[in-house]
Amino acid sequence: MTVDAYLAKLDLSLDNPPTSPFKMEKIVELAGKSVLDIGCRDGAYVAFCQAVGKYAVGIDLSPAPSPNSYLPLMRANAQALPLDDCSFDTVLMFDLLEHVPDEALALQEAARVGRRNILLSLPKPDAPSLFSPWNGLTYRHYIDQEHRRYYAPDYIRSLVERLGYEVASLEHWCPIHPADVYIGAGVPRLLGRLVDRAMLMFVRDHLGLMRNLFVEVRLTT
Repeated sequence: MTVDAYLAKLDLSLDNPPTSPFKMEKIVELAGKSVLDIGCRDGAYVAFCQAVGKYAVGIDLSPAPSPNSYLPLMRANAQALPLDDCSFDTVLMFDLLEHVPDEALALQEAARVGRRNILLSLPKPDAPSLFSPWNGLTYRHYIDQEHRRYYAPDYIRSLVERLGYEVASLEHWCPIHPADVYIGAGVPRLLGRLVDRAMLMFVRDHLGLMRNLFVEVRLTT
């Protein structure tokens, strides 16, 4: 489902909508009545949360300019949040944990200010056992050079449990699109898209074709 289709389903119109209908669905499904978005950038998910009836605040080390000047966006470090304990039902940490110097401290801070759960989107490691780097069918063309680390399911479960919390759910999501590499190299677009579809249809290891994890950390029993 596209962003526009999902917003139409909810009968919403946003000037600056988020880019992921999957994350929006997860917010509607799992987030409580109040939401803190850590690493909010321009506040697109803050605006979405407000549009679906939630009280929402955004925090970022360097917030991007937002077309929605009314949004409550704060400048702060994820490892030292200027907020009281248990201030929000849900804390969002989308594509953030892989950037911070101390992942455990950032998670502890999120858990401190949260009451119910933390929603994480995390990049998975590359999968060289699935495809060889030379053919382009890996995550390599998606890897952000600013990432400090990548997350396998066992690792994030271990980290969360070590801090005293529980992984309530874990999903593999965001399929890779290797056709983009070939199209960029001059392969006709239609042929590239057909290769992309065929790979998603016939490769047995579908989890290996998903480049992100989506994790709900439960803070209360």
